[in-house]
Amino acid sequence: MKPSNDQVNGTFNSAIGKTKDLTGKIFGDKELRAKGKFQKAKGEAQKASGNLKEKIQNAAYKAGDKIEHVGREAQRKGYTKSGRAVENFGEKIKNMND
Repeated sequence: MKPSNDQVNGTFNSAIGKTKDLTGKIFGDKELRAKGKFQKAKGEAQKASGNLKEKIQNAAYKAGDKIEHVGREAQRKGYTKSGRAVENFGEKIKNMND
């Protein structure tokens, strides 16, 4: 799975923030250091948000897959109409993020 925009932007903001913080430290610029620390913290929060979204998407996919399986099993046991409905529901859950 490719990284989300939050993960990419978070990594970028974190790196830029760290650079600003270090540059401010070298040149004694307290304002630049403060801006850098803020941008780095913002980046870390963005990355965490992206990671959480990814985990939720993965969990939804797995849940949908299990529901699909239950639907196929119901169809195999002769509950064709309801089994198909359950299978379709599971497929919708799996593909929510597409």
